[in-house]
Amino acid sequence: MENDKLPYISVIITAYNRKEFLLNAIKSVLNQTLSKKYYEIIVIKNFQDDMIDNYILENNIKGIISKDPSLAGKLVEALNVATGDVISFLEDDDLFFENKLEVVYKEFRKDINIVYYHNLCIPINKQGKIINIKRMKTPLDFNMSSISIKKSIIKISKVDTINISTVLDIIMYLYALESNKKIVKGKEKLSYYMVHDSASNILSMNFEEYKNFVIAQVDLNLKNYILFKNLVHSRQGIKYLNWRITHSQIDKYIFGSDEFPSKLLNYVINSFDSLTRRVVLFLSCILIKVYSNSRKYVSYKMWNIHNKWTNEII
Repeated sequence: MENDKLPYISVIITAYNRKEFLLNAIKSVLNQTLSKKYYEIIVIKNFQDDMIDNYILENNIKGIISKDPSLAGKLVEALNVATGDVISFLEDDDLFFENKLEVVYKEFRKDINIVYYHNLCIPINKQGKIINIKRMKTPLDFNMSSISIKKSIIKISKVDTINISTVLDIIMYLYALESNKKIVKGKEKLSYYMVHDSASNILSMNFEEYKNFVIAQVDLNLKNYILFKNLVHSRQGIKYLNWRITHSQIDKYIFGSDEFPSKLLNYVINSFDSLTRRVVLFLSCILIKVYSNSRKYVSYKMWNIHNKWTNEII
């Protein structure tokens, strides 16, 4: 750390409309094993609440009430007041383990080439109970509350111009890839990830509702990925973004689009997914292409997988 008098880590907690989880999120950051002289807390939200606001004030936390309608815009506001070299994100419905920041601090301090650290997480429900999701994966571009990143590689002005609120974790990972520096996939579980109905996650048991959700989410993501192409120049970044685009096109094709996924064979060869998943999705697209009537069967299979995952949660 260059200056012991300044926070080395800035924790940015974002909250939009929800009040019921925020205090617990803040307390999880206050109750860290890392000395408070090495980190600061910034809470940015779109509402006023006397109890929450007083708690923020009493604990010397930087509180920002934002009028920006997007999560990306709020993030930019918080980054502009952050004084740490490293940014650790926390969504209002998630929680940090008490040793989270100590691990992050040590990781970034021991190697100046690290620009991105991603920890494992444990899924919980609204009541804070741990959920046993057998198939849940924690890839490097998943869950903002698992991401710690060097502030210097975040392109603040570019983030501000793109509507990326639903894929902020993905753009952070892209920035890390573009930096061509060290990315660390941590082996420790350091945060709790709350699973519940939201704009980017749906627990519906209804096929039609799930189908419409998938298509709408894919359309939004594809628009963002196309915009991201202006940000990406490295071989790693381009490869990753092409995988994201093709994967989204596959989902859309399975659930009703007439447009066949581009670079499908390249996806099978270079995908970040497991070999089994690559083969299954590839064969599903070919089957639908050859026998259009098979789409209903394949899409129902996809929904059943989601259904089983949902049953592990509720």
